[in-house]
Amino acid sequence: MYRGYQVKVSTLSDLFLPTTVNWKDEKAIFKEKIESIQSQVNMDFSERMKIEDDDGNIDAEKIVKAWFPVQEYDVFLSHSHADVETAIQLAVWLKKYLGLKVFVDSTVWGCADELLAKLDKKYCYEQNTGTYDYDKRNETTAHVHSMLAMALQEMISKSECFLFLDSGNSLDLSLWQSQETKSPWIFEELKTTSIIEKIRPSRMVLREELEHRDNLQKGLDVHYPVGSELNKLTRLTYEDLKSAQTDHQNNQSMHGLDALYNRTPLRIADQFNRGTQTR
Repeated sequence: MYRGYQVKVSTLSDLFLPTTVNWKDEKAIFKEKIESIQSQVNMDFSERMKIEDDDGNIDAEKIVKAWFPVQEYDVFLSHSHADVETAIQLAVWLKKYLGLKVFVDSTVWGCADELLAKLDKKYCYEQNTGTYDYDKRNETTAHVHSMLAMALQEMISKSECFLFLDSGNSLDLSLWQSQETKSPWIFEELKTTSIIEKIRPSRMVLREELEHRDNLQKGLDVHYPVGSELNKLTRLTYEDLKSAQTDHQNNQSMHGLDALYNRTPLRIADQFNRGTQTR
């Protein structure tokens, strides 16, 4: 991850006007692609794979690779499940106008609850009583949530940009002023953005080396920002997105995220915290 943004759902309505793009058709195409991926993700323990080793132990790595496959995307889109349609629209817009590959977790990965149900049925259900073993269910729940949390962290790390969809669903309105969420997964994702290493894209480093070959800065001071994780994410507006769209259309060789970055300059403190490692 290199940069983080937050955008209010309420500011995106003009971005999704019918005159801009045929959203019905574009969303249908997006969902068809997702369904194709999901058909590969939605595994069947009994038919598609063996999840136990020779000693009868569950192979967590196999489950994670099959259920939560991690790939490289330009943008990780964090959102409330209630905002999934808006998230898909924004993903389509970013792909169409900025050429960005967007990861919308709820549309790509298998549902953690569905995975948990499969594990519980196979390992926790007691045939003689027709009930589930309470202790075993606690264990399966802990393991599945751990698998999902680790996969989320890796996916955020591999994505160059993190984009948080701010709405009354992701940040409860009663807690809005204190910037709090009731979602443990949104909390997990936002917390991850503040603790993982920030990696500058290699294209930026190469460009800087060509432009400032003899003037590379070294020994930068390290600043530790304070405040909530949301305050560390640059506010992204409708105007920023439209300007980035124009810049990208006028210069197709420009990377879509560079178009965003140029419209939302990093604060000096943020630049200090980016480090020098490249992707």
